[in-house]
Amino acid sequence: MSSSAARIHRITLIPLVLAGFLTGCNLRIIGPPPGSSVGMAVGSKQILLFQEEITHGMRLGMPSVVKTITGAEVRLAKPVAVGGYGSDVYISDAVNRSIYRYNTIGRGFHELKDAGSLLVGESSQIHVAPDQTFFVVDPFGNQVLQFDRNGALKRDYKDFKNVPQPMAVVTDPTSGHVRIADGTHGYVVVFNRLGQPLFATGSRGSDKGQFLMITAMSQGVDGLYVVDRLRQDVQVLSTEGSYLYAFGKGNMVFPTAIVVDRANRVFVADSQDNTIKIFKNSQLIDTVGGSGNAPGQFHGVSSMWLSQDDLLYVADSLNGRVQVFRVLADSSTQK
Repeated sequence: MSSSAARIHRITLIPLVLAGFLTGCNLRIIGPPPGSSVGMAVGSKQILLFQEEITHGMRLGMPSVVKTITGAEVRLAKPVAVGGYGSDVYISDAVNRSIYRYNTIGRGFHELKDAGSLLVGESSQIHVAPDQTFFVVDPFGNQVLQFDRNGALKRDYKDFKNVPQPMAVVTDPTSGHVRIADGTHGYVVVFNRLGQPLFATGSRGSDKGQFLMITAMSQGVDGLYVVDRLRQDVQVLSTEGSYLYAFGKGNMVFPTAIVVDRANRVFVADSQDNTIKIFKNSQLIDTVGGSGNAPGQFHGVSSMWLSQDDLLYVADSLNGRVQVFRVLADSSTQK
């Protein structure tokens, strides 16, 4: 989502009324109203600025030359996974049993009914590949599903022998390999483009490069960042799967989601105290959030996604919303 979507300037009355009619959204007029939390810094280091929350919007038909309004407002109940690419934000809602594609420009929801119907339980992650296909991790269904942009199934990564409990997925844009983290075996299985398992990195255990209960995974500057709920840390592996380093021990209790920005700052959601812990050079530099439903507070963060334009989307599941924060540039001179 571009920053212009959060604040509208120099807009005339007629286009504003038309835009509101087409999308059914409450647009901000000439900046936020008095007392608004938009632009509010959260945390002591002011790394995150609250932008908005996504809670509801007009239900739209499938894309065409002119958007078709199908009526009936979409209201999020329990968004458990979020991911995106460009202006498309995919949201999986466990109560509504649906997957939505939310457009940050039109600010409406396309319900991807076929995709949502294939989920067995709550999804743990949505990952969107550069080709704009998206992957949904379904731990209870023992599967990772790959869909095209409109929700048509392209491939089912279901391998009960090798991946009985998939927890997270990332893709390699160069090789096309799909890496799926398994919570039962404590390793990451690498699949080729055809969905065939090639090899695994890691194993179950407490040593370096081993895992007890993987809950989340992300790609970053140094390689693959793997979150372990029982070890209560993050281990970083090279792209070849070799152990590099670990951090976070003693700073997190129940880590559930992770993203890494271009400055190698690592954001880890901790459901134990409903916070997001921010690390730099393996050191905790800030803690944001806390329990509540005000802007910048959380109740059950289950998934996060960091967009290319430095917007952090947080699935605040038990508050029934997705919060959006601007990630400010790292002013530190350290690597």
